[in-house]
Formats: sequence, structure tokens, C-alpha cells
Amino acid sequence: MRLVRPRWRLALCSSCTAALALAFVPVAFAAGSGYGGTTPSPSAPPTGFSSIVTAKTLGVHGGSVKGKVARGHVTVTVPKGAFRTSLQVAITGGSSSTVKKNLPSALAKDRVVAQFGVELESGTSPATTTKDVTVTFSSKNIAKGDIVVVYDQATGKFVKANATVKAGQVTVHLKAGESIAILAPPHKK
Repeated sequence: MRLVRPRWRLALCSSCTAALALAFVPVAFAAGSGYGGTTPSPSAPPTGFSSIVTAKTLGVHGGSVKGKVARGHVTVTVPKGAFRTSLQVAITGGSSSTVKKNLPSALAKDRVVAQFGVELESGTSPATTTKDVTVTFSSKNIAKGDIVVVYDQATGKFVKANATVKAGQVTVHLKAGESIAILAPPHKK
């Protein structure tokens, strides 16, 4: 005996599948088209920093975005009035092999403790703020004496950044998105 399924069941299942698929599409577009998955331009962050951990749109009143990346937690705090319209903030995961590949020779022997990116965008364009955005990275792996580096698009290398480093925490102040890494000098274990 051959089982024949009514066509309305097939149509209903197909409609439900399509509706579920479309339900998740707005989430991908919520961060804007500039985040990850696009062909990098010459001024884009280094390869390996486009995996979005979390993204949030903040209004003119500012706010915070928090995310867990490999080896720690990132908090990005945008002060009130740092941007005249809404600002899209994304925290991205990073690649330690990309960091090692793009370190200047003076830092080549340092160990990569952590790596992540912070993207600031308005619509699909990179944004610059009028006030410093505070980026805090917390991890038990951070020690006093660690070095913070950011990717310099002009040289294609990571360069030392001005940051506050204490046991368990790094604080960096930015006015634009950056790819960030924390390094432990070779004499530290």
C-alpha cells in the first residue's frame, strides 16, 4: 500500500521553513552590511577579525556593549554625545595567527594573550566619535607589563597602543574601530 501525503501538508511545511529562514535574516542585517563577510578593502582590519561576537546599535545617549571573546570579556562604553546619530558597535573575535603574522620584528617573540576587534559604524561606513570610547578587556590571563597593540592600516602591522594594563584588566580609549591584541613579553610566562 502506497502512502500519499496531501499537497497542503507539503505546502504548509515549505511555508513554515521559509518563514523560519526569513525570521533570522533581520538579525544578520541589524548590524548593517559593513560588518564581516564582505570583501575587505585596503583599509579594512586584518583577516581573522571579522567574526562578530555581538553587535548593538546605541543612540545619542551612549551605552555599553558587552561580549565574551576567547580568553576574556570585552566591554565597550560609548559616552553620551560621542556621536550625533545612532552608532553601531560590534565586538569581533580575532585570530592569534593573524596577530603573530602582522607583528613588527621588535615584538615577534611576544606571546599573544588575547585578541579581538571593536567596530564603530554609522550605517555601512566606519565612524569616528567626538569623545573617547572606553574599551575594557577583563581576563585572568592579563598581567601588569603586558603590551597592548592595535592594527595600523597604513603599515599593515600591529603597533603599540596607549593603554592602562593591570592584573586582570586592560583599558584602551578609542575614537574609531580597532583590531586589538594583548601581548606578553617573552620573559613573562
